[in-house]
Amino acid sequence: MGILSDWRRRRAAKAYAERLGPWLARSFGAATAYTPAQIRRGIEVLRLDPNYVAFGYAAFLARPEYERLTARLAARMSYGEARALLLRHGPNAPLRPLFDSLAGPPDLARIYREVEGHAYEREP
Repeated sequence: MGILSDWRRRRAAKAYAERLGPWLARSFGAATAYTPAQIRRGIEVLRLDPNYVAFGYAAFLARPEYERLTARLAARMSYGEARALLLRHGPNAPLRPLFDSLAGPPDLARIYREVEGHAYEREP
């Protein structure tokens, strides 16, 4: 992945993490999950980069639904990777309350392994 595309991905993760969740809560009420149509509407209204819809799906959909929807997207990434980037690049990320109880900064590599289902593998 080139420097420019990596920069775009980080920028998109930050925009999705900071703006999409609050907009969805204001527009559709507070919830832990939203429909793909609601997520796409938020992306359209907020003028977020639609190539990175995977960030919106990863934040507000369950893994099985995420994997079903992202198979044909332009910017494909795993569920764990997308959620870890949202957490890392957005101070108001939808996943932040999940990790508030952690002492110190979250270990993103460990979070990624846990989300991907490799929680019990040995630490590298």
